[in-house]
Amino acid sequence: MRRAYQSLCGLIAVIAIIHSPCAEALVQTSKTDVPLGVNLEGLNDWMHTPMFVDAMKTARVFGPPDAPWKGGIPTDEHGWPTTDFGSCIITGLPHMGGTYSLVFAGKADVSPVACSARVENLIYDVKTKRTTADVVMPDNADGLMLGFKNTDGGVKDIHLYRPGYSANTHQIFTDSFLKAIKPYTTLRLMDYMASNGTPVIHWNDRTKVDDALYDTGKGGPWEPVIALANLSGKDLWINIPYQADDDYVRRLAFVFKTTLQPGRRIYLEYSNEVWNWSFPQATYNKDEANKEALSPNSVLKIRVSTDDDPTNSGYYGMKRIPERLIEIAHIWRDVYGDARYSATVRPVLASQLGYTFILQEQLAFIQKVYGPPSKQIYGVAGAPYFNMMGDESKTGLTTDQVLADLGKSVDGYTTHGLEPYAVLATRYGVKLLGYEGGVDVGQGEQSLDAKTAAQTDPRMKALLARYLDSWYANGGDLFMYFSLCGGWGKWGFWGLTDDLARATPKTEAVAEVVAGRRPAVTGGISIPGTVTGADWYLGRWGNYGPEKDGSGTIGADDFREYLLNARTAGPYKVVVDLNSSAGRALVSIDAGNPVVAGPLGDISATVLTAGLHVLHIECSGGPISVRDIRITRDR
Repeated sequence: MRRAYQSLCGLIAVIAIIHSPCAEALVQTSKTDVPLGVNLEGLNDWMHTPMFVDAMKTARVFGPPDAPWKGGIPTDEHGWPTTDFGSCIITGLPHMGGTYSLVFAGKADVSPVACSARVENLIYDVKTKRTTADVVMPDNADGLMLGFKNTDGGVKDIHLYRPGYSANTHQIFTDSFLKAIKPYTTLRLMDYMASNGTPVIHWNDRTKVDDALYDTGKGGPWEPVIALANLSGKDLWINIPYQADDDYVRRLAFVFKTTLQPGRRIYLEYSNEVWNWSFPQATYNKDEANKEALSPNSVLKIRVSTDDDPTNSGYYGMKRIPERLIEIAHIWRDVYGDARYSATVRPVLASQLGYTFILQEQLAFIQKVYGPPSKQIYGVAGAPYFNMMGDESKTGLTTDQVLADLGKSVDGYTTHGLEPYAVLATRYGVKLLGYEGGVDVGQGEQSLDAKTAAQTDPRMKALLARYLDSWYANGGDLFMYFSLCGGWGKWGFWGLTDDLARATPKTEAVAEVVAGRRPAVTGGISIPGTVTGADWYLGRWGNYGPEKDGSGTIGADDFREYLLNARTAGPYKVVVDLNSSAGRALVSIDAGNPVVAGPLGDISATVLTAGLHVLHIECSGGPISVRDIRITRDR
């Protein structure tokens, strides 16, 4: 593996010199102060992102020569067939016409299978024992499959270079792909690494850079994306396989430490959506948590909040997610060393945006077991898609109706939709991140024409730009759009475009946002000012909203957390005006120590920075009734 990686790096080092004349401009990092990243597609023959110059890297597993789609052909330890075979190489890629250069070790008769390709100039060189050919695809081609016969089991090292690239190129990534990623600061590799269900456990299970194919269910190799980060100046958001053992984690950290250029950052996430029961990692996490909880000393059984249930196995799984993330982070810190780790590695706790209680408990768990979350993780993350407000399954909708629904969803984020996570991130002193997000019109064939038309409607540009602006205005930091490119249809419209060669209102919105200045943070209750019962707050069980009865009552062992926005930096004074009190009101700002507030009590001067803060008020010993909370400058 080490030798293979060094070989790859040698090739990468000369890319800027030997590929297309515009290469240097293509790979330069976009100059922006807007932290906007993008998710990459998974590696497969039907992907709409022509990422690799060598199209064979994303071909399907080999099948019979006359029916490549069936799979099941025996292979050697590197994945090369040991008998005659066929290959599904490209399916449904836009603009796939042109002449491809085919090169492989060994001799075979090569012919197209169930496609409009032509194989020309097939030549076997007796001296080098290599075969070359041209594979010509018409402009209207929608797929490429090839059959290899009379191989004597000796065909290996197959490459199929896309049109415009010579058979002796050392270029790894296509010009169109490098140009498409230019606006973004960060690339998320969740689908690239096949994170949802990957079988990888041990280091040797991973896909190697010199394996025959990268679409084997185990995700792509790490080496090319590290080389891509070095080449393009991008940061990487990586997902650790959910079953990966500590040895895998340690070896991966070493690879990144020794090959990723200084200045590049790594966002470190444990798997993907471990809370999501649609994915096998959720069941795995629950089972592992239950095994761990059998130990009498398991930290998963520590009660971390009033609402925690130390006997509930569901809570064990909830808490195991941050536990495993922190274990992974500690291994990386050990490999990197404290100083370099702090400058490079950013652990991210991703959770379910629509169920804030999970993240509440997870952060309380970190606080209780490991100390301040800001010392353990860089940020928390959710997936704030804007959607059709429950209308995605309706038939007969018009494009206007689709866009109107999406607009209402954006309005929700513009007001209070993102605030619960902002409260938690601010209170614990960590960043608010988006691991995914974008347009979600559902999946299925209902109103499909209208949904399709909405993607290219000019109004989509303004919607998406407003949505992204609202993210930053509510205190959001790095936002990872899902995704760079992908097919549009009944399975969703996740891609910013369905064709890297085509600009869409969504790609135009991204360009506009990145070219501008980062929006000012306007979310939260502006202070100096007064907090009243009409203001929204985060309470127990992740509930977020204003008072329902206007009584100001905070029950025994209850709390409220208000998101504040200090207009200027300086000392502030908090005065709590109580209607009545059977207990004590404990008040704090951010993660500060609670201070007792009496019937008309106050917190002595607290120095705040400009921007977001959290006012935490809780009841101890009996209910209290709050008239209002006045926050003034302390001069």
